[in-house]
Amino acid sequence: IDPQQRLMLELTQELFDSAGYSREELRGANVGVVIGATESNYGRKILGRPKFEGKRGVVSTVTNLIPGRISHFYDLHGPSLAVYTACSSSLVALHQACSALVNRECDLAVAGGIETLLDEEWFVGFSSSQALSPTERCRVFSDAADGIAIGEGAGAVLLKRYEEALQQGDEILAVVEASAVNNDGSTMGLTTPNARAQTQLIQRTLQRGEVDPATVSYFEAHGTGT
Repeated sequence: IDPQQRLMLELTQELFDSAGYSREELRGANVGVVIGATESNYGRKILGRPKFEGKRGVVSTVTNLIPGRISHFYDLHGPSLAVYTACSSSLVALHQACSALVNRECDLAVAGGIETLLDEEWFVGFSSSQALSPTERCRVFSDAADGIAIGEGAGAVLLKRYEEALQQGDEILAVVEASAVNNDGSTMGLTTPNARAQTQLIQRTLQRGEVDPATVSYFEAHGTGT
């Protein structure tokens, strides 16, 4: 089984344990699962070996089956989908999970993301395109920015409609006031950022959440450093 599938199963179990949900309690429930994940290096490395041929090898390695495996194991009946939008995958997964809750497509949602680097292919590719920082540091907001630094990680959150979380006495760790996504459209290059589009997205999200920009005291931002 692909380490990405295994790790997300483990994280989901930890998530349910922390929130006080048992597997039996969740069986058949309208719970959604949205996971952001990249292509599986593991699958590319092992699918060529004879012992991994057949449907078992494919099912155990295909990235888009990460949420499906979670839904299958816990018998969850809400929307179950994988998101792959490169660096924004986890945020887009969170947005999709929130949208499913708002649209009442599910009553509870697992939103998460994972990135594992199991062989040299990503490093070779980014190095060939001169995207990797030779100093191995990502200086996003500095004139000294000279490239990206690739990392690994995984995480997940459990989401519920705010009013219902209050009514049911859940421990609320954070509130998602609003979320939004867009695309840069036509730019100088396929991977070239569009500052205007990014600004519009931030403004739209603040407006949607009725948040005064002057009240925001902490930013957690992503940048490529290139």
